[in-house]
Amino acid sequence: ADLSDGSLRLLAWFTLLTSRTLPPLACIDEPELGLHPRALPIVAGACKVASARSQLIVATHSPQLLSEFDFEDIAVMRREEGRVEIVRPASRAALRTEVEEFGGEAIARLFTSDELEGRS
Repeated sequence: ADLSDGSLRLLAWFTLLTSRTLPPLACIDEPELGLHPRALPIVAGACKVASARSQLIVATHSPQLLSEFDFEDIAVMRREEGRVEIVRPASRAALRTEVEEFGGEAIARLFTSDELEGRS
């Protein structure tokens, strides 16, 4: 009863991600909600470990969480003329070069500027 909403969410994510019966596909929507930014690298690490055992789809609006992942593992979903497209930003040489030079900071900046979607 004394746990915060964020603590409860964190426990739920870890319960799922460390489960011996992790389903073949697991989808997590905005795991950053209610969490302190310092917890995001821990959540990302748990996701990376779980992704070795399951297809994992994580939806986020957090540049801090997104920057914890490898650039090659990022896919952006966008709606274009009534249909959903999946964009792999690592396939764009200019973005890949920027991320190689500046790391996670570049991923966060590209995310907030919509450059990951290829619209700017």
